[in-house]
Order: sequence, then C-alpha cells, then structure tokens
Amino acid sequence: MADFYSPDPFAIPRLAEPSDITRLLLFITSQDASFATGSEFVPDGDLLLGPALQPETDTAA
Repeated sequence: MADFYSPDPFAIPRLAEPSDITRLLLFITSQDASFATGSEFVPDGDLLLGPALQPETDTAA
C-alpha cells in the first residue's frame, strides 16, 4: 500500500504499525473499556475523513 499511497495530507501522516492495531485491541478487550458500549473504533489515521484542510496563504500584496 505504501507504494501508491502518500499519507502526507492526512491528520496522522503515516501508515499504521501493527502495534497501533494491537494497542487498540488490547484496550477494547480490557477493563479500561468497560464503559464503552456500541462504539466503533476506526484505526485508519483519519483516512476516511479525507485530506486535512490546508490554510490559505494570502499571495496578494
């Protein structure tokens, strides 16, 4: 996937590591998540949200 995907414009500008997914799975199966019900966790680094907005620069002087 890294061959054709550039994460630069996204909120988290990197691809996930296996440890990122592992930490999420460990959390949702632990007692720390005992109050989270019916939740959907999307570990995609904000890919579904789309590219981050870039601030406009005023080029007119």
